Amino acid sequence: MSVDDRPYQPPKETNPLGIVSFALGLVSFPAACCCGILGVPVPVVGLILGIVGVMDTRKERVFGIIGIVLNAVALMLGVAVIVLAVLGQSGQFDQLLQQINQRK
Repeated sequence: MSVDDRPYQPPKETNPLGIVSFALGLVSFPAACCCGILGVPVPVVGLILGIVGVMDTRKERVFGIIGIVLNAVALMLGVAVIVLAVLGQSGQFDQLLQQINQRK
């Protein structure tokens, strides 16, 4: 069966959950770097929406997959920023750097 013999299949519907997940993934990076605590809940919501959007196989999945990747990276960045901020405030960060420098 050649390409021309296949019956016409309409394009898949757009996935609003995937699009929202993608948008939250884009918003998550500045939120993770600048807004501190907002760097965690925004990507978590984006991850949940992306996963739910990808599970619906009747709709387009590309935005959901991209949203999952963006939100996962932004979540790791947000957690790292919070951990570094807590370590910096408690003085533990300086001790950690000294220990690393002593091992070299």
